[in-house]
Amino acid sequence: MIEIRNEWISIHWYYLEFAYHACNESVRAASSTRGGLNKPVLDAIRYSIDCLEASAEFLLNQASLGQLPGGFGGTPPSQTKWKSCKLPERFDLLATMFRGTNFYLKDKEQQLLVDLKTVRNALTHPIPFGTTVQQEIIERQELEGEITYTRYGTRSELGQLGEKMAFGLKTPTAGFSYDPFQLDAADAERAVEIMLRHLHRINLVFWGRPTTEFALSDESTQRILNPTDLLLTITTRFDHIWPV
Repeated sequence: MIEIRNEWISIHWYYLEFAYHACNESVRAASSTRGGLNKPVLDAIRYSIDCLEASAEFLLNQASLGQLPGGFGGTPPSQTKWKSCKLPERFDLLATMFRGTNFYLKDKEQQLLVDLKTVRNALTHPIPFGTTVQQEIIERQELEGEITYTRYGTRSELGQLGEKMAFGLKTPTAGFSYDPFQLDAADAERAVEIMLRHLHRINLVFWGRPTTEFALSDESTQRILNPTDLLLTITTRFDHIWPV
């Protein structure tokens, strides 16, 4: 069984703050960006996934301690089961076990997270470009049904860092740039939007209402901003897929 920690502080709040502020920074700096890898954009993508991964762990811990409202409960999944699940599967697993419902209402909602995770992994887990090792890894990933590494369009030529690369998104829904060097403020907003829509759904599924568990404090106005409030401050692109 997974170890349940009674004295445990989640860091998903920090990742939420990091991702949101990195996104805002990327938007403010958009007009002055001159190509190359954009750090605020990369941070927004990275921390959006970090926030959701930490949120899943937070939910598991809260549910296992019986600290979710509503009187619903269940037996925590085994450590082997939990580790074998990909991130979207963890949200569905927890929703099913502790609430008796599906987390995702449609396949495209889940695909948004798959796209985001694919881009993040490609940025943080590179492979030797333009080599036989690259081809072997790509082929293995294709057989396993998930591409998570940055890949070249042409495998036969030796690739150098900085040349044209593309993310291996099989059925993209989120619309991220296919070239990591072309990721921009719009991609940062896509990442943060996907994160916020997940946090909003977490509130609804596990608490039944907006909570401060997944919110930011606006120091200038002293307001607590929940995911719905934060979505109003960025350009959203997935209302037709995932309404809130």
